[in-house]
Amino acid sequence: MDSSKYATAAVSPFATPGDPISPQECVDRYLGGFSGPVLYKNRFAACHSEFLVVDYYSCSGGGCKPVGRAAAKWAATWNMSWNAREFTVTGRLWDWTIVGNVPLTVNLGVEFACGTPGVPGTTAKCNYPEYGWSKSIQGWRTSDTVTTLVKTSGEDPANPHDPTEVNGEKRTFYALQTYAYTYGGPGPYERYSQTTIVTTPFRCDIARSQVPQYAKSSDCVFHAATGWFTLNVNDPAIHESAQLIYDAHNNIGATYPGNTGKYIPGKIGVTEPLSRLYYDKRLRDLNNTTAYNACVAHWGPNFKDRPDGGKNDCDEFPFATTYEGAGTVTDGMLRTYAVRPVLNTQNQAAGSRLSLFLSEDHLLDGDNFYVTANL
Repeated sequence: MDSSKYATAAVSPFATPGDPISPQECVDRYLGGFSGPVLYKNRFAACHSEFLVVDYYSCSGGGCKPVGRAAAKWAATWNMSWNAREFTVTGRLWDWTIVGNVPLTVNLGVEFACGTPGVPGTTAKCNYPEYGWSKSIQGWRTSDTVTTLVKTSGEDPANPHDPTEVNGEKRTFYALQTYAYTYGGPGPYERYSQTTIVTTPFRCDIARSQVPQYAKSSDCVFHAATGWFTLNVNDPAIHESAQLIYDAHNNIGATYPGNTGKYIPGKIGVTEPLSRLYYDKRLRDLNNTTAYNACVAHWGPNFKDRPDGGKNDCDEFPFATTYEGAGTVTDGMLRTYAVRPVLNTQNQAAGSRLSLFLSEDHLLDGDNFYVTANL
């Protein structure tokens, strides 16, 4: 699903590796109603959680029957590191409930694997292809948390279908898997059972070291988590720009060209996301020029002059730095765009926040994100 914690004001922290997810937070989110196999707190933090149950058996006379049950909360978290191709794996088993006869010597384990999705010719690998922790119930009760640092290396071969600049980032794909297992006795390794194996992909690259203003935070991200940029119409520093985005998604007739019956992308849960445009300067310029000409066509060549003596910019949504910008729209498309003159200082402030969001969230050229303007 989607990242969930981004700035609504310049002073608020963006989601970065400085906003990790803990096992307790993971459990709380699942108990709060999340039901997916993997919870993405943001593009740098993910987890899985469920209740782990051990049914213990006693066997005699050729038959076995359950004589006790032990249950605990289980969470596995993965948190990317700052400015590195590495992440921390944490497993926790805690909050035990034991009914009947379950020896505290019964073993339970948490396993994870780090590998690749099988791209031909890849040299990608993890320093721990497989790793795990196995302890008795008493052992987990004594020390309920385990952790290790996983480092990635290698790279996928260049994709002939990608631009030269994208291939230069050396985007390399990996996959994480995790599961837990138990033994139900009566012997030490009898009646083995395990949870469903949960898998999440992630991607590493060298974009940060190549162009620091383009990509920041970490060299690896959970790219299955779509970025989510939020603004607030009541924020005086960006009010006019945020209002344009709000109207584009909720009142398209109040914008220009105002094509009722058409839609503007980027609204979470309603339309497809936007995708970042970075390398293609020609297309960025086309997006800007198309938007500017639309402002002139509707408000005249003097649209920049405000009655209060201030200056306007021609603001556009989707942003010129997306592949869905005004220059990509044709008459026969259902997808469209919106423009409006807005105070230049507000347009520039919103643009600065967008640039910071894209870089801090490590959204590369072509990566998807949503935009929300709240009232």
